Amino acid sequence: MLLTQCLYLGRITLMLKKRLSPGRLKKKKVIRHKVKVRVKVRRKLFKKIAGALMGIFLIGALLFSLKIFYGFASGKIKSGVFSTEVKSLNIEVGNKRVNREVLKLFACKIGSSWNDNLKKDIEKEFLSKYPYVHSVRVSKNILTGKVIISGKLEKIVSKITLNTKEFYLALSGRVFSSVYEEAVNQDFIHAEIFTKKKPELRVFAEFVNKINLSEKLFKLKPTLIKYDLDGEKCGIVLEDNSIVNWGGFERTDLKILRLNRVLGDIVGKIPAPHSVDLKHFTIGKIFISEL
Repeated sequence: MLLTQCLYLGRITLMLKKRLSPGRLKKKKVIRHKVKVRVKVRRKLFKKIAGALMGIFLIGALLFSLKIFYGFASGKIKSGVFSTEVKSLNIEVGNKRVNREVLKLFACKIGSSWNDNLKKDIEKEFLSKYPYVHSVRVSKNILTGKVIISGKLEKIVSKITLNTKEFYLALSGRVFSSVYEEAVNQDFIHAEIFTKKKPELRVFAEFVNKINLSEKLFKLKPTLIKYDLDGEKCGIVLEDNSIVNWGGFERTDLKILRLNRVLGDIVGKIPAPHSVDLKHFTIGKIFISEL
């Protein structure tokens, strides 16, 4: 009995020593992971299969729709698909009269075989007959066989005399010997231009267009613009034969207002016609005298 108690006490003492011992072995922490890799793989595979099936379905639906559309398409469209024959013409240049003229000009091309040479021939002939049309484009609709000729009319701002020869001046600065009827009948200010070199007239054309638009602001109506391109001198003749040396092309509206004021102030003081110099307008000076 005594021996049993001693053994029991010894075991307890040994257990206490182990717990209190600094070198006590710690249990290893075990982390358990659930395997999820296979689930992800299955999801990705499912998405790929679903995407492929959806793509096949859409392609099939598209082909079926095209077949149905072609089955119900008109004979006109069927005959035009991938056909090289010119079936009809459509002219779009922004002027009904010119549209009719161009349609009549190229009516003989209907029934011709469409190719690059025919396209270039149409463009070349069109520009030779109508040089005042820009941004010209010639194309063919593969579904209907219709050839479309499109472009934009140049805006004409004045009838000019360039070194004794008559032309029409466009806003772009280009000059033409003839233009469309609507441009000829415009009530714009004429201009005389003198130069010994190739004229660059875009800036001058923009100025003339501004004078046309501002004509009603003048106290005395402008009747003619004289422009020495080489000497960069611009003069405007008014309806009482007064001549205004305009100077630069800037501040047009302000110059018109000041010119009106000066002409009003000298009524009865200096007999008309007058010579008005706006060359030094930028520094606030206007010179006026009897012509």
